[in-house]
Amino acid sequence: MEKIRRVAELLYFSKKAVALTGAGVSTESGIPDFRSPKSLLWERIHAYQFMPMEAYTDGKFDYIEIFYRYWFPLLFPMISCEPNINHHFLHDMEVRGLIEGVITQNTDGLHGKAGSSKVFEVHGNLEGGHCFGCGKQYKIDFILDEIESLRIPPRCKKCEGVVGPNIVFAFERTEDYERGLKLAESSDLLLTMGSSLLVEHVKEIVMGCLERGGKLIVINAQPTPFDDVAEVVIAEKLSSVIRTIWDTIERYF
Repeated sequence: MEKIRRVAELLYFSKKAVALTGAGVSTESGIPDFRSPKSLLWERIHAYQFMPMEAYTDGKFDYIEIFYRYWFPLLFPMISCEPNINHHFLHDMEVRGLIEGVITQNTDGLHGKAGSSKVFEVHGNLEGGHCFGCGKQYKIDFILDEIESLRIPPRCKKCEGVVGPNIVFAFERTEDYERGLKLAESSDLLLTMGSSLLVEHVKEIVMGCLERGGKLIVINAQPTPFDDVAEVVIAEKLSSVIRTIWDTIERYF
């Protein structure tokens, strides 16, 4: 309880706190993470083997077809899943004025579904897609209908180019990433939830906060590279920890 109390205090008394979330935030919504030993995504397909950046941007048929046949079906659960306590907690913290925004590695859109209004999706989301050729935007329903009809890969109605979802396959510095990084750099507290903090650009966000004197909270089941410099580290099941932190804030603050 001492650590829980400390997290609640840090959140309440911070001047500008920001949350950084990873796959662990959404596992209780039915979405498997990428790095745990029993993750469906990790067991079936190596996360980067079929995701070269040139295949995504150029729409090369061989790679994009592999993506649609083997990778994309694994992402289906994200489209229909609902937020869990972790997402609702962060929305409530925003309403209370205790966090400035959420930087997320997730593409499931659950922070938005929970009501969070300031979300930076550094890997994009599955709410829609676009043509690699002309840039025409499509709703995700179009992509799903095309796949169900075995028209793989989906083709643009305007130029016949390949249509892909609005997610980042290999890391690129998106607008949301740049804005999220600036937010982290200006914060005095970074609350990380459900992330291993192993990806290089995620490390950059964490360092952006720490190098400017900000404090770090790590809540993740597995160790992270920043545990030694964090103000608080809690290695327990995320939802039970968040419930207790939420209760503590409501009770004492």
